[in-house]
Amino acid sequence: MLFQKSKKQRGYLVSRSLFCYIISDSELRATVEKVYGDHTDDVITAFTKAYPEKNVLELLSIDRAMREASVRVAKLFAQGSGKAYLYNFIFEFPFHHGKTAWRCADIPFFFGNTELVESCGIPEVAEKLEDEIFGALLHFARTGEPGTEILPWPAVTPEDVPTITFDRESRVRHNYDDEVSAEINKVLPPFSFADMTGEDIQH
Repeated sequence: MLFQKSKKQRGYLVSRSLFCYIISDSELRATVEKVYGDHTDDVITAFTKAYPEKNVLELLSIDRAMREASVRVAKLFAQGSGKAYLYNFIFEFPFHHGKTAWRCADIPFFFGNTELVESCGIPEVAEKLEDEIFGALLHFARTGEPGTEILPWPAVTPEDVPTITFDRESRVRHNYDDEVSAEINKVLPPFSFADMTGEDIQH
């Protein structure tokens, strides 16, 4: 969430768990720089290109566990004449000053019961997003393809990775996060679940 402090200085309300604090542009960059060092500018540029409406602090928690692996598997499946479809649920919930979707946050939308989940009760948004996601699931069950009249959904090919980004305005994007993944991988080692053994992780 952005708020205006002056014409020359902007501030961001940043939420982490139950804590909320104000961070300036310079503090924002300094925080990201602690992880990405000399590559910070390139990483931020690539991130804002892929996610123009998101806070760059999400670079500290961007999905490296599933996204890149899913793309690789989908391409391999396509090489064998199979059909694979990718999506990314990037919705920000309107509490904690913009709560990034957590693991399994999309489940109520897929099962068509967002009215039973308090965090999903978002006027003028939840119903539309549920229609898109639940509708795609039903269409896939009936036909083997998730694309609908509301939201076409092309399959992955060995050369092209169309991905539905489910958000306030859902859309198909092609190879949209390749650049940010490449920039991050210049800095961080390949993600490995084995390396997380013994760490306090969510199951």
